[in-house]
Amino acid sequence: GRFYRPIDGQAPGRWEPALPDWFAKGKRLRMIRYIVNLLAVFVVFVGCANEHSRDSLRLILGPADRGTGFRPTLEDDTPWGDSWGASVLRGDDGLYHMWVSVVANNAKMEYWPVNSYVIHATSTKPEGPYKYVADAFPVFAHATDVKRGPGGKWVAFLTAGVVDGKLDPSSYGPAIEFNEDGQPTRDINLEASTEATVLVTADSPYGPWSDPIVLLEPQNLLDGIDANFSAVVHEDGSLVGLWRTWPNGSQVHWVRATNYLDPRTYEWQEQEAPLFKPPYDGHTPDGLEDMFVWYDQGEKIYHAIFHDIVIPEGRRFHDSLGHAYSIDGKKWVYTGEAASTVVRYTDGTTTRSSRARPHLLIVDGKITHLISAEQELEDGRNFTLIEPVLRVEFRRNSEQDAALNADKPRE
Repeated sequence: GRFYRPIDGQAPGRWEPALPDWFAKGKRLRMIRYIVNLLAVFVVFVGCANEHSRDSLRLILGPADRGTGFRPTLEDDTPWGDSWGASVLRGDDGLYHMWVSVVANNAKMEYWPVNSYVIHATSTKPEGPYKYVADAFPVFAHATDVKRGPGGKWVAFLTAGVVDGKLDPSSYGPAIEFNEDGQPTRDINLEASTEATVLVTADSPYGPWSDPIVLLEPQNLLDGIDANFSAVVHEDGSLVGLWRTWPNGSQVHWVRATNYLDPRTYEWQEQEAPLFKPPYDGHTPDGLEDMFVWYDQGEKIYHAIFHDIVIPEGRRFHDSLGHAYSIDGKKWVYTGEAASTVVRYTDGTTTRSSRARPHLLIVDGKITHLISAEQELEDGRNFTLIEPVLRVEFRRNSEQDAALNADKPRE
């Protein structure tokens, strides 16, 4: 690699060490610039390669029609007020069935821990609009996640008040009523809900639903709060899911069971052990919440989306849609943001979504729509938004997969 040149005045074949021609003044500067630019291109290339090798799931969303989803208004002649997220499945009858949280007595969202209940609505189209069918789960009921179970059973997980083995009002008492001036008729100091996580089953989306089976009592936990429970039930009756506590923010944990109907078979992650590393560990305000869990039968992978409210340093709040995946239901990889927070409408307008209470509509194994609860008021109310999913982009890092527990996935 050394450079040589002939020695002046010497016989041919006599050489001395020398710098290359481009090292001369002027040429040297150009060569340095060339090398710097080459290194910059290399860094960008490596960065792009690393970016594409990262785990990620991305939902590419299409424009939504205004008026779709479930949208209460101040003018509605109905007993409910704000709407806050929904679970939607296509039924065997070809209709799309929605179980949506609403707030009794025309109340605002702030009264959800005492006034929330769940209604059943249907539509001929996945995006809606959805029409009321019946009350599904009475006050107090919230955060419903409906899935299909063994033999086609309809299985609903929800946070609910339970008294003497029946669904009943929360520990805050009956739903708040309001006078003509819109003021509550009794004083109440509302904080978070610590009602039980229960499951109920039915042979039809129209019910009747079974009496509740209590799975989790947050009041008995160190940092108990409404658990945001979501799970997948396999055909053999086994279950994989996620739940949360709140030490300093929403802290996610895993749960598995061999028989979803028998609480004695449930294996719960230690309540003080976070599922994810910082800043998603529940010790950085405000954490990950509102989990929705599903299983990709083709890839044999569990997935979950979250309302990501982890507040970056120097900011007052944060909202986005997060994603994680797992092979065995115990070890999960958090991959980051899964969709834009910008909502596009078919009329050309846009707005911003908080991506709260996210759910997916999955038809024949394909993700078709994203459902979320919206804090940006329309017609004076919080509402439940449904957006079409044009495609799903999922990348897995094989090295990361190797670090996961490689228990044999469910068939």
